Amino acid sequence: MHEEKIKVNNDIFKPLTPAQSTVKSHNHHPTIGVHGGSMISIFTLNGEKSHATGTSAGVFFNFPIAERWSIRPEINGQSRRVNYTQTKIANNPIGEYSEFTGSYKYVDIPILLQYNVRDRFSYYFGGQLGKNVHSGYRTKYQEKIYVEQNEVNDIYKGFSEMSAVIGAEYRLKCGFAVELRYQRTLQTFNNGDSYSQPRFSILQLGLQYKFHHN
Repeated sequence: MHEEKIKVNNDIFKPLTPAQSTVKSHNHHPTIGVHGGSMISIFTLNGEKSHATGTSAGVFFNFPIAERWSIRPEINGQSRRVNYTQTKIANNPIGEYSEFTGSYKYVDIPILLQYNVRDRFSYYFGGQLGKNVHSGYRTKYQEKIYVEQNEVNDIYKGFSEMSAVIGAEYRLKCGFAVELRYQRTLQTFNNGDSYSQPRFSILQLGLQYKFHHN
C-alpha cells in the first residue's frame, strides 16, 4: 500500500514537469543592449525630395510581457543629412541657388512592441518621438560657398516629429544581432510653421549587442 501511494503521487506530478520547464524556458529577464549603424534617408520638403546617408547609435531595453512578446523602449541619436539643389529662387537678389547641404542631430525615443518568432528571429513595430537638437547647413550660390552656419534659426531649429517604426533582427552568437529597420515621419512640429512640413523616410542597417543574453 505504501509503494502504491508513492506511485500515484509521482503520476500526479509528472505531467506538471514539462509545463514548468516550458514556462521557465520562456521566462526571460529584462535585458539592455546597444546598437548602431548606417542609414539612407529620403527628405521631403514642399514637394522636393533628396537622398542622403547618415549614422545612428543608441541603447535599447527589452521587458518581456508574455511568452513571445516584449516591450522595447530605446534612446537613440541620429545624424541626418539633407542634400538638394534648386536652380533659382524668386526675387532673390543674390542670384541662382545651386546647392543646399544640411546636417541635423536628432534624439529619438521609440516605444516598440517586439514579437519573438523564433529563438534567433524577431520583429518589432511602434511609434517614435524625435527632437532636433543641433543643426548646421551650407549653401552654394553660383558655385561659391555663400553661407555656412550652425544652429540654423529657421524651421529646423527645435524641429520635432512623430514617426512610425518597423524592423526586424536576427540574433547571432555571443549576444550580437543584425538589425534592419524603417522609420517614416507621420507628423511634424516646427515652431508653429504650418506652411512647411519636412519629413524623413529612413532605412537603417545596423549591428546590436545585448548584455546578459540567454
